[in-house]
Amino acid sequence: MATNQGTIAIDSALEGLLGSVIGIHPTMWVMTAPLAVSWLLLALSPAGKVRELPLTVATGRLGQAGVADPQLEAAEG
Repeated sequence: MATNQGTIAIDSALEGLLGSVIGIHPTMWVMTAPLAVSWLLLALSPAGKVRELPLTVATGRLGQAGVADPQLEAAEG
């Protein structure tokens, strides 16, 4: 999503330039073609191979679900 959202400004400028050079309809086809294969970024990334959500999340100093971990407090105290 960051890749998609981050390229909006660049795409807008490119589409305006391309639209004035080759026309609106060809520009729409040219700019739509990369979107048709953009799913490959996700499919070929490590995220595309994940089948289950992780059971725990790294929570830093707090324990699971934001509850203070007594073992951490004892070790620090």
